[in-house]
Amino acid sequence: MTTILTQSQREDFLAAGGYENCLSGATREQALEGAQFGDRDIVTTHETLADFVATRGRPAVIETPAGTLYAWKNVQMAARKPRGTIFAMFFDGVAVCVFTG
Repeated sequence: MTTILTQSQREDFLAAGGYENCLSGATREQALEGAQFGDRDIVTTHETLADFVATRGRPAVIETPAGTLYAWKNVQMAARKPRGTIFAMFFDGVAVCVFTG
């Protein structure tokens, strides 16, 4: 079990976010260019999918060529703050997520 995010996993997460944002049939390069978030926005965590579901509810599941992307939409992280979407991908021992609000 790995506990450190690899560069390949980081790129898969960025590409998955782009695939979700692009028209179907996009290439990986197009998906990376169309990503809804950038490398500097990524947060790593050791929370599991079960942990996320327990605290945030059931996500939308988005299958992409880069892997399965989970999205919790219309999330408000703090009172009087804008709502947004939490995107997450889960790897063996480490997860990556980003909040777009």
